[in-house]
Amino acid sequence: MLRSQQFFDFTSSNCSAGIDKNNLILAQGAKAGSVYWKYLALQTPGQDAQNLFEPGCRFVVLDLGGGTVHFTAYEVDSDESLSAILKPCGEDWGGNMVNAAYIEMLWRIFGKDMVEKFQQDNQEDFLDIQNEFESKKREFTEAGQTVHLKLPNSVVLVVEKHSTVSSLIGKAGLDDDVDFASGKLSVSGKMFSEFFKKTTKDIVRSLQHLLDSAEVHNSIDKLLLVGGFSQSPVVRNAVQDAFPLIPIYCPEDAELAILKGAVILGHKPKLLA
Repeated sequence: MLRSQQFFDFTSSNCSAGIDKNNLILAQGAKAGSVYWKYLALQTPGQDAQNLFEPGCRFVVLDLGGGTVHFTAYEVDSDESLSAILKPCGEDWGGNMVNAAYIEMLWRIFGKDMVEKFQQDNQEDFLDIQNEFESKKREFTEAGQTVHLKLPNSVVLVVEKHSTVSSLIGKAGLDDDVDFASGKLSVSGKMFSEFFKKTTKDIVRSLQHLLDSAEVHNSIDKLLLVGGFSQSPVVRNAVQDAFPLIPIYCPEDAELAILKGAVILGHKPKLLA
């Protein structure tokens, strides 16, 4: 498997898209997100982000995507370029883990075979289920908040051939946390919070390991969150609660931070130095 820098070198020297390699720049996502953080508006209520790129400042970028989570530590050089303090690291702890936990709840209620068959036979409706959950996932803030999720009528029709949604919820032992009425599953905030538990635990544990490493120990000034999953208040709160002494920043449109940062780097390639 190619390492990231080997991939960059291989791709830039073997570009088959008709782009002159002299006009092609490849940058790591974390660095692109950092540059966007510097040049565009930040959502930093009550905090001063202007000194982020002061020489000597050290910060960690958490690139929180749907599939993966990556951590990269940087130090700002005297010319305001960025030097990596250690190699990027990360795992498959992104927002998809939360989605998978919800699907496992549906398996528990309806049975894995039924859910997988429904997905094959009703792909558009299953996509609606996923999109509905994705929207609620980003909005969810606290354990006391009941979450209402639309269930396509096609699911109800399949279930009612042999049972009812409410009875299956009861048989699964979930009637204290899940209810069904008016075409919607109502999931307690307590259970919805559980969907996030594993991924937030893994993110915090891995970040703690990075902060404890010899290369960065007690030297990180700030944490920057980018990527679509960083928009989740649950994730941001988990990181803030675990590291209360380190200021946390998150761009207002964090899911586009890397893309927009890459555009800025195209105009200011010296920042890649």
